Amino acid sequence: MLLVINLSCCCIDEEFVHVRQQSALFFIMKKQFQKKMLEIAARTTIASIIVFMAAAPSIFLQPHNRAYAHVLGITREVDNKYLVSFQLIPQFPSAGNRTDLHFSIKENNSGLSNVNLALQIVDKKSGAIVHQMPYKTYEISDVSIPYTFQNNSQYTAKLLMRLDDGNAEHMKKPLEADFDVNVRHTSVISAQELLVVTVPFTAGLVGGIFFLFKKVR
Repeated sequence: MLLVINLSCCCIDEEFVHVRQQSALFFIMKKQFQKKMLEIAARTTIASIIVFMAAAPSIFLQPHNRAYAHVLGITREVDNKYLVSFQLIPQFPSAGNRTDLHFSIKENNSGLSNVNLALQIVDKKSGAIVHQMPYKTYEISDVSIPYTFQNNSQYTAKLLMRLDDGNAEHMKKPLEADFDVNVRHTSVISAQELLVVTVPFTAGLVGGIFFLFKKVR
């Protein structure tokens, strides 16, 4: 009788040890799972922040937003006096899609007023002028000019500037600033579309992970 009791106690002890081992293993797996999910959430959040930072210029420098600051991008020095900056929105234009050509003219790090500008789009291969925008007076020297390229090719955007700066030659013979534009086929979605997809996905993923942790605990 005593032997049977002892055997029963040993079986119970072995089962208890086995249960404790399983509990410890489950606890370790749970912690590893939580750590992995947190790593995924952190990486996804960082990636979304990078996407937002890359897309922000395309969002805030839209045609309807005329209060933007001096544009950045490629800069040319003209007549040892003026700095002309140029930027494309989107950064990689493609034929058949609207492209905004942003120009900023500065003198001594300050913008100009009442500038008289014209624009020529020149095919680099043939040298032919494929588009001519006539002179127009702008109140400020930050301007955005929309244009749709007809072909995927290499072009030159030539900005012509008549500046009433006291030099009569600048009114007779305008100053010029040339910028290369490479138009090619792209399948990149717009910045707005990219954010519409990434922001809700990131928020849902992070929220779901924290909700899961709360339920597990």
